[in-house]
Amino acid sequence: MMGNKRILRAIGIIVLIYIGLGVFHFVLSFLMEHLLLSALLIAGIIFLWQSNQKKFPWTRYLKLKWFQSREVMEQLLRQLGQESERVLDLLREKQDQISFYLAERKAIIHQLRAKEAQIDMLQQQISQLEADGSREKLEQLMQQLNEKLNEIKALNRRLAEVSALLEEQRRKADQLEQSRTILKEERNQLLEKYRKFRQLHKQKEEENRELGQTIQRLKKQVQQYEAALEQAVSPAERDRLQRELERVQAELKEREEARTALEQEKQRLANRLEAIEQQHKETASQLAELEKELEQLRKEKDHGEKQRLALMEKLDSQQNQLESMQYILQEERHKYLEAKKEREALQVRLIQTQQEYDQKKKEYEEKEQVLFELGQEYEQEIQDLRAQLIDSKNQYALLEAEKGAPLAPLQLPDKKVLEKEFKPRFEKLYPKFYFYPEFFHDFINLNVTERIKVEAKIAQMYYNPQVLSNIRPNTVDTPLGTVTEFPFSKKGRIYFKWQEHEGYICSMIRLSRTEREQKRVIAWLQQRLKQAN
Repeated sequence: MMGNKRILRAIGIIVLIYIGLGVFHFVLSFLMEHLLLSALLIAGIIFLWQSNQKKFPWTRYLKLKWFQSREVMEQLLRQLGQESERVLDLLREKQDQISFYLAERKAIIHQLRAKEAQIDMLQQQISQLEADGSREKLEQLMQQLNEKLNEIKALNRRLAEVSALLEEQRRKADQLEQSRTILKEERNQLLEKYRKFRQLHKQKEEENRELGQTIQRLKKQVQQYEAALEQAVSPAERDRLQRELERVQAELKEREEARTALEQEKQRLANRLEAIEQQHKETASQLAELEKELEQLRKEKDHGEKQRLALMEKLDSQQNQLESMQYILQEERHKYLEAKKEREALQVRLIQTQQEYDQKKKEYEEKEQVLFELGQEYEQEIQDLRAQLIDSKNQYALLEAEKGAPLAPLQLPDKKVLEKEFKPRFEKLYPKFYFYPEFFHDFINLNVTERIKVEAKIAQMYYNPQVLSNIRPNTVDTPLGTVTEFPFSKKGRIYFKWQEHEGYICSMIRLSRTEREQKRVIAWLQQRLKQAN
């Protein structure tokens, strides 16, 4: 509330400054002109009186001095006008500063309210995220997942034990198979040896039988030769029989020795066969035991394999559940991380928004301080101008009393000079507004007070366009669209059109001071725009 009062006070001060400065400009120029004229007149009278005393050609000299003083007076008046215009420019710059600060102040207030709304919204979103049960749900899923992981670990340990037992059984079975294969090979070798020795034994028995028959035959021959030898009468016969007997006896002895060796070989073979049979029995017994043990291992292996398959099936089921839970957990973790990330981002935005809010608040306080200082500065200037105005009025009254008639008004500077002065300044201060040449023509024909009012409205429209919503403007229908008619005084009007064109947002077209000028300007607008169309 205090800030609004200060702003209204500053605006009132600006208006009073412009009005006071205009009056001061007029009075000061008027006083300077007539003071100079009075001084010249008095100097002329004194000089004329002295010339009459000295018989000097005063007429020509007075004429010369009159023109010289007139030139000096005109130069002084021009300097005074330029100084007055400079003071007006300074005041306009002050007005522009205040308008700019007012626009910035309003924008900062709008930004402060927006930042406050953003802070409330961000705090509400953070509270909503913190109140959400995503973390508790994620912890429950993590606990269930850990339980499933423990079950799977237990199943994996049991599966590893069963697999190790099966591997041990496979190893034993392989060893038994190898032993069984070796025993079978040994048994086959023993059987092969037994068959060979058996065949050899039969062969030896056959040879023994044949030797026995040969020995019996030889014994009969010995008996026959001995009987014949006893009956032989001739020596030759006896010698022959003796030789045959000796030959048969030698052969019989040889056959008996061979039979003895054969009997020994036969006995050795019989012992070998008996040993092979005993070894074969032992091998067969070991093989039977191995077969029995191998069968037991096969049963244990089948049982272990069934256990392993059951464990594998259960493990697959648990792993499927685990994968499902991991997928759900991943989704929940993703949601949790997204929520956490969003919450952190919101917290960062909240901090940034709070910092921006503090910065805008600081800027707002600085702008308030600047406006307050400008208001004090303008108030001091107004007091000074009031004092000068009172002095000027007193001097003006004295001059009128001395002369006995009203003084002549001050002549304004040349219009071309004013146009060259105002056009660049308006284009610099309001770069997004386009000003028609006719606008400047109308503007320089206004008095100082009206110019101040017009420029104040333009500054408000440029820096604070919401001012248009406070006053309902009239419109003028033209073939190219609607032109807005906005008042700057009781009868004064500004004619402009909002439009986007070549970087401009508004076109300032014409100005009018009276109702007669309004009709003329409206007719000009309709005719000019119709021709342009």
